[in-house]
Amino acid sequence: MAVQAVAKSEASAARPLVEVRHVSHRYKKGGGGDLPVLDDVDIRLNENEIVGLLGRSGSGKSTLLRSIAGLLRPSDGQVLFRYVNADGQPTPDANPNGSMRNIAGICNAGRNVVGLMPHPERAMEPLLGSSDGRVLFESLLVAANA
Repeated sequence: MAVQAVAKSEASAARPLVEVRHVSHRYKKGGGGDLPVLDDVDIRLNENEIVGLLGRSGSGKSTLLRSIAGLLRPSDGQVLFRYVNADGQPTPDANPNGSMRNIAGICNAGRNVVGLMPHPERAMEPLLGSSDGRVLFESLLVAANA
């Protein structure tokens, strides 16, 4: 992997604006096989930084930026949940909020922090409009007690 991030920070304890961990991407080759472009890339972009992404042509700079922007799905990522229909297919009708690629939940590299949209805790009781979120939390309790 020949992509390198060079940053000059004005504040060493700056708040991260973007953090990418363990991102990999492989393109399919015409004759079969894969062409690895990104391999286990970590990058953190903080507030008040000026960042330059340097690398030779074809080294993965644009692929990394497209992955960060959500325009390209990394070959290896940390998507935990997708919105799917009753047949398990990620269709536009199954996506209640129009999220890109039907992503409903993601996690950090350590897999100990999870972000879910929409928030399942807001769908715990029929009085709140839905009890669909309860299923997720109950399944987590079952898994934790197993």
